Amino acid sequence: NHALTRMTHDEDIVAEAEALAGVSVPTGSVNTVASASAETPKRNASHDSNPPPPLVSHPLNWRPNDGGHKPNDATRSVLNEVGGVAGILKFTTLFYENVFADPHLDTFIRDRTENHAERFAFWIAEKLGDAAYPWTADRSKRSVCPF
Repeated sequence: NHALTRMTHDEDIVAEAEALAGVSVPTGSVNTVASASAETPKRNASHDSNPPPPLVSHPLNWRPNDGGHKPNDATRSVLNEVGGVAGILKFTTLFYENVFADPHLDTFIRDRTENHAERFAFWIAEKLGDAAYPWTADRSKRSVCPF
């Protein structure tokens, strides 16, 4: 399959697979593209001079019938590490730029003038434990969806 071959040789996917190689994950709990390939190619040598930091695993802090995810010290640490809302906003801005550029994904966006990146950043930050509750504060100022 040509698409699978392209994906398993994608530089970012290769780098992520190499970073994940050192993480202990229970068998069968993760389905990765790299596992579908018999051989994972080495990433571009330019990345080798600046290896990524070690990957740290934080278990999902969610229990059924307990109100969903609860932030904890680990999630607040992740929020701090990425630079808070501002750091997450960099990611969500790039994410939505790519969504809007994709003709298929863009069809799922009702109104491109809304500040999707900021809302998503606020939501993620709040789920990770931002004490200012940025998503809740922003949501309280928005009107109800018109449909």
